[in-house]
Amino acid sequence: MDFQDPNSVNPHNSSPQPQNQCLSPHNLIVIYTVVSILIQMKEQLGLEAMLEYMECYARLLAHANPKMEYAVRRAIALMNIEKMHYDALHHKK
Repeated sequence: MDFQDPNSVNPHNSSPQPQNQCLSPHNLIVIYTVVSILIQMKEQLGLEAMLEYMECYARLLAHANPKMEYAVRRAIALMNIEKMHYDALHHKK
């Protein structure tokens, strides 16, 4: 697979892009794969089945790592979920 090096120069900006560990090619692959699985599950089994799976999987992850669950819950508490939803639906390509 061909991914852009996070340290490469952006053609729209002559300065190198800072390396962001959250958006590494590996993390992007993982995130995109999970989202794609959920979309496919919704298409094949319906929205309710997808939501049940997602919630069950989230509970399993939280149970396996309580410190991660706490950190994620704190981070989410600082986010504006409604704005995130609006921005995603109204993103101009």
